[in-house]
Amino acid sequence: MKNKTAATLLAFFLGSFGAHKFYLGKTFTGILYFLFCWTAIPGFIAFFESILLLVMSEDNFNVTYNSRYLLMANQLQSKAISEPKESIAEQLEDLNELHVKGAITDKEFARLKAKLIA
Repeated sequence: MKNKTAATLLAFFLGSFGAHKFYLGKTFTGILYFLFCWTAIPGFIAFFESILLLVMSEDNFNVTYNSRYLLMANQLQSKAISEPKESIAEQLEDLNELHVKGAITDKEFARLKAKLIA
């Protein structure tokens, strides 16, 4: 799961090389920034993007850059509810995989794990 603070710092300090774009999964744009890093253009753009990332709300950032992880978490929750025929061990493995990938927090992991075991 992407972190807003990390993206902001990357944009501010290494933005002219496109580091924040690579971090946020925008590989093509990151390559363009890197190819044109010898000009001042990517640096100026990255400076303004760092400001935009700084003032962006956490919810808006998550919807924009972490929606894939949130979708996976929601699919797992609905799958756990709609398909009780899958063994609890398999559901726990799926839940642990989401936790390791950072798609769900420690609290969500503990709550869903307790729900599955009960």
